[in-house]
Amino acid sequence: MGAIPAAMSFKSFSLRFELVLGIATTLEHGQSITEVISHAGDAAIEAEKRQLLWLEFNDEVARYTEQQLHRMERLKQDIANDNLKWQLAPQIDTTNKSVVGFSTQVRWQYSGEQLELAEFIDVAEQSGELYSLTKCMIVNAFKSLFELKKLGVFQPVGVRLNSTDLLEPDLGDFIEEQIQSYGISARYLMVQMSEPIVQMACERARTLIDQLKALEVPICISDFDGSYESLRYIRKLSVDQLNISCQLLASEEDAGAEKAIVNSLVSLARTMKLSFIGTQVNDISSLDAFKTMGGHVAEGTAIAPSISMSELEVWVANWYKQYPDAKGRG
Repeated sequence: MGAIPAAMSFKSFSLRFELVLGIATTLEHGQSITEVISHAGDAAIEAEKRQLLWLEFNDEVARYTEQQLHRMERLKQDIANDNLKWQLAPQIDTTNKSVVGFSTQVRWQYSGEQLELAEFIDVAEQSGELYSLTKCMIVNAFKSLFELKKLGVFQPVGVRLNSTDLLEPDLGDFIEEQIQSYGISARYLMVQMSEPIVQMACERARTLIDQLKALEVPICISDFDGSYESLRYIRKLSVDQLNISCQLLASEEDAGAEKAIVNSLVSLARTMKLSFIGTQVNDISSLDAFKTMGGHVAEGTAIAPSISMSELEVWVANWYKQYPDAKGRG
């Protein structure tokens, strides 16, 4: 244990070391050194997930590993065959019901369940398919923009980057290719980056953002938390929009503290005169609280459920029929 270096920090960067052991023995857990080392690695990964110092390879770990490999292979095939379910979450101005944008959502059907991105992103990372998945998200965003353009709706569609693994050097070039291929103005693609992504991969993030800014692609910081670091990056990176999660507003217990957090973020965004959207507004009480705080634009089931591409034309027609004075077209 004494060989583990102590935690280190430098300016805003910190590094902490942890020891996790996976144990596997020859003959009992494998017939070759390669197989034994692989099984020891599987045990170490499982020990980390269980927050254990060490774990010996066993049948349970083996079953989990086999299941995980099956999930990884299945996801790889579904991405390659475009068997994922794509939807758009409308972003609505609550003052006049105008459509101000959309956010791309993806779901994966596995073992009879519809899994959201947050529930299978680890599988995508482990299988090495996360970048392929992101490219699919970008392509589907442009497909959505193309369909919206035909319907006379000219508003941005957001794509969220959830991992530092997505900040590949050619991502900006790939986005530029889609802009040219679909003939869609770059200002209609909203690239959403979480704060940890921007902070953990600052140089790569800045390089990508510089590319996107050169293309006139707007940038959004998702799950804005109002920290000093986030404010510093927002000023440096010329961010166009903030997404403020309103999930805390749905809490029934100790709601005062949660509301105070969201209220402070809304106030901060307004003070800085930054465009912001309330996300995960999934019940009426959350929507009412957000509006009381001074928020106007919201995304969530409380105001408009997510829609598939096949439903888009009907949804647009029905929305403007229900709210004929709503703006957001042309």
